[in-house]
Formats: sequence, structure tokens, C-alpha cells
Amino acid sequence: MPPTSSRCRDARRAPAVSGAVWLRLALTAAIALPYARPLHAAPILFPATPAGPAEWRDETDVAPYLAAWKAQALRRSRAFQSAPTPTQQQFDVRWYDLDLTFTPATSQVSGSVRVQATVVTAPLTTLDLDLLANMTVDQVLIGAA
Repeated sequence: MPPTSSRCRDARRAPAVSGAVWLRLALTAAIALPYARPLHAAPILFPATPAGPAEWRDETDVAPYLAAWKAQALRRSRAFQSAPTPTQQQFDVRWYDLDLTFTPATSQVSGSVRVQATVVTAPLTTLDLDLLANMTVDQVLIGAA
């Protein structure tokens, strides 16, 4: 067994204290360490957000700026949501597999999507897909690998 100093004891030689108390002592020691944060950071101009104009802020105060953009992203994603159709409620999707190709020159995305789903309410005669107006489906295969 390697020698131990009085400052760094082997865990097996720890005083006979309950596990919860030993953990609490270790955490208290870790929390008591000073936090090295600069007292004042340089002010910088944060760009305008959807919630307001550009602002001069402390460079470490990014939370309001990030929160404004996260809220905007949430609003945009909710705008695309629609209530499920009765047909969409008849199946439960387990996973999607996307194989996409991006063509920046023509701003096109093409590819294939594989879906594994379980039919909840039989019989399932149609499959409703939520697509944007500029999307087309070339082929649908059922039971294909």
C-alpha cells in the first residue's frame, strides 16, 4: 500500500463515520473553496434580440440575450405544430431514420426517411404526413427494410 500523508488519507482509513456524514463533509470542503470570478468584466454591445434593441452589458451577463433567442425559437417551433389527425392517432412512431443530402448551390434538401411505427388502432388504411407546401413525396414503401 502506498504511503499516505496526514493531508490525504486513504478512503479505507477514513474515520468511522456514517456514509452520509462523510459525503456531507467532503461536499462542504469543496463548496468552501473561493470562486475566482473577476469583479468587473468589460462591457460589450450585445446585438438586438426579438425582445428588444441592442444593449451594453457586462460580457459575462449573457443569460437575458440567450433567453430571448431561446424564447423566439420556441415560438417559431410552436407555430409549425398542428393537432394530430384521427389517422395520425392510429399509429405510434418508434423511430425515424433520416438520410439527407444538402445541395447549397440550389438550396435543396433531398433524401429518404424510414419510419418504424406500431399500429395502435387497426386497420390503418392511410398514413397522414405533415409536410410543407414545397415538399414532395416520390415514393412510399410499406414493410420495406
